[in-house]
Amino acid sequence: MNRSTVKSFGDMLRRWRTQRGLSQMALSLKAETSPRHLSFLETGRARPSATMVKRLCDALELSFREYNVMLSAAGFAPLFSATPLDDAAMKDIQKAIRRLLDNHEPFPALVLDPSWEVVDANRSFDRLMAALDLPDGRPFNLLRHLFAQDKLRPFIENWQVTGSMVLDRARNEYARHGDGRLKDIIDEILTYPNVPDQWHGAPAELPQSPVAAFVMVTDQHRLSWFSTVTTFGTPQDITTEELRIESLFPMDAKTDAFVQNLLS
Repeated sequence: MNRSTVKSFGDMLRRWRTQRGLSQMALSLKAETSPRHLSFLETGRARPSATMVKRLCDALELSFREYNVMLSAAGFAPLFSATPLDDAAMKDIQKAIRRLLDNHEPFPALVLDPSWEVVDANRSFDRLMAALDLPDGRPFNLLRHLFAQDKLRPFIENWQVTGSMVLDRARNEYARHGDGRLKDIIDEILTYPNVPDQWHGAPAELPQSPVAAFVMVTDQHRLSWFSTVTTFGTPQDITTEELRIESLFPMDAKTDAFVQNLLS
């Protein structure tokens, strides 16, 4: 969602409702209000209470960041802070993240922000990047690395499937959170060389599988992986809510053996 074009609470409410594919009747039922009142809110004929803003944001499944934007547009103070991860107040979160990363070794794991910037990782991930002869300086953007022809993309065997899957996920995350940085990166990677024309349209039909797998090929190894994503279940801060820990797991014995040697 491009906030530069949004001028009122009603405009944002209508945009989010449309983006979620909800009619005024459907949203009013979810938010426990009347279609008439919802219509008045969208046209600016009525001003929402703070309680109504919360009910609408909950019904629209908005992130804390977008909740704050909606509150401000309605004339209320933002409710959630966005504390930098390296702030002293986040020391418990920092410790939890470090424990999750370290305990996942010898398998690679990394921490992503909403725009897919890699803000932290364990030693196994750094060693994997070194094995691919890619710089592991942080932060770097994982989406750009996956789609750039001089980064990770040449190592991915099933690129058509993996690229489509990653792009679909990024688009879904943008639809969920409305992060303008992510939208800019999605638009950018679609301009990269040899991006299939169909990726500019609707998401492709992907093979049905219990896990989203991808294969990396080097001169010496063929590595099969799947990943899981961990988020904080009860966040009270924008930064905490937006962080994701991506953990890689080997899918075959050869990949497992390669991983076991990463830290040796």
